[in-house]
Parts: sequence; structure tokens; C-alpha cells
Amino acid sequence: MPDAENLPHETTLLLRGAQDEDTALKSRRWVDRMRHNVAPDDLVIPLMIITFSTSAMDVATLQTFGTYTTNQTGNTVFIALSLLSLGRVPLRPALVSLIGFLGFGLIMGQTGIRIGARTIGWLLFSLLVQTVSLLLATVLVSPLGPASFYAGGPNQWVLVLLTAISGGTQIAMISKSELTGRVQQASSVGVPELPTGMMTTPYARLISEPNLLHWRIRDAARDRRAVYVLVFWAGAFTGAALERWIASWLTFGLGVGCKALAMGMVFMAKEEGSRRVGG
Repeated sequence: MPDAENLPHETTLLLRGAQDEDTALKSRRWVDRMRHNVAPDDLVIPLMIITFSTSAMDVATLQTFGTYTTNQTGNTVFIALSLLSLGRVPLRPALVSLIGFLGFGLIMGQTGIRIGARTIGWLLFSLLVQTVSLLLATVLVSPLGPASFYAGGPNQWVLVLLTAISGGTQIAMISKSELTGRVQQASSVGVPELPTGMMTTPYARLISEPNLLHWRIRDAARDRRAVYVLVFWAGAFTGAALERWIASWLTFGLGVGCKALAMGMVFMAKEEGSRRVGG
């Protein structure tokens, strides 16, 4: 085939125009893909991975800073106890965690409502925010970080804030409630059985499942809730083991890895109503 340099000028322009048009078409396809919703079934495994990392991270932050960064029920109780001088609950970590969680949760949740909470692009951006904030926290809490950021240091609140930002963004991504008549659907991503950051409601829903004791009956919602509980327990024990025998910063690193893996899976996920990625 002759080189472009040896072709007539008009032919060269036509070839370049065709290449530019092909590139533009591919770009438009990817932009269009980012605006499509993710197929809910393709979110099950990423949400399980996030659940695992969340429970491990809650162990790490509770053990290291005396507070939670995803479970804000505990922090609300901690703040009340501290303000009334009951017990030895530190106020600052719980307050920073709650403010960071609510602040970023509000921003990301309201933005997601307007953009599209289940679109591939928005989910990827949400996971990117979570991953970057946890990565910064991991570096600061690792042996490479300044000592002032370690547990008990004057700047440990920064680590609490970073992990709370990740937690708030995560829960806002997962748990936007939508009221449709009298039915409440508590998941903006279409998988209400996997809230990723709590256990009370999943426990209650699992034990009240009509088919709980009828395992021969296929029930996707029941099975997801059961696996969710097991994954949360596995994450908690993994986080506790890392805290007990290795180091806290590795738990943070585990969280980063899980978020990055979930982001990669969302990137490759199918669009709702399609059979192939980008199809």
C-alpha cells in the first residue's frame, strides 16, 4: 500500500478526515457510554468488594482514632456521650468524622441526583474520590508519613477527615432514597440488598425474609443479603487481624486496593439493557 506522502493531496486529506472522523466517533461513543446507567447485576461484585473494605476500615479507624468514618450511628452516640461528659469518648474525632461524612455526602449525593446516580461516569467519579482520599490517608498514616499524623498526633484529624470523605461519598453513592408512592427504594444504584456500610438493617431484613429457611427456593434478594452479612464479617475479621498482627496502615492500603478494583469493574461493566460493554 503506498505511503500517505506518495498519495495525491486530495486523497491524503480524505484519509486524514476519515481517521479524524473515526477518532471522534469513538470519543462520542465513550462519552455516551459514561451517560448510560450500569446494569444492576454488574454492580453486585463491586459492592461486595466495597462492603469488605468498609468493615475492615471501620475496625482500623475505631482502633486507631476511637471513631468510625462510615458508621455514623456510633459517632452520633459518641458525640452525645462526650458533650454530656459521660465516659471517656473523644469528641474531636467523632465530630470531624461526622462533619466530613455529612459535608461530602451532601455534595456528592445532591450532585448525583442531578447528573444520574447510576450512570457509569458518575459512579466512576464517586469511586475515584473515595480512592484518592483513602490513598492520601494511607500515605499519611504509613511509615512514610509525618509523625504528626499518626494516632494521637496533633494532625490525626486530617486522617479522620479523609476517611470520612471517602465514607460519605460511598454512602451517598449507594443509599439515595427515592420515594415512589408508599414504597421506599433505598438504593440509588439498583441493588438495595447491599448498603455497603451498615449491618442493622441487613440483619433485620435477612431474619425477616419469607424464604430464609427455604434454601431450595431461588431468591436473589435473600442470597445477596446473606452473602453481604458474611462479607461484612470477613472484612471485620480481616481488619482486626491486620490491626492485631501487622499494621494499621495496611488496612488503609487494603481499602485503597478494594476501591480501585471496584472502580475497574464498574469501568468494564455492562450498560443497562445491553449485552456488551460499549455495545
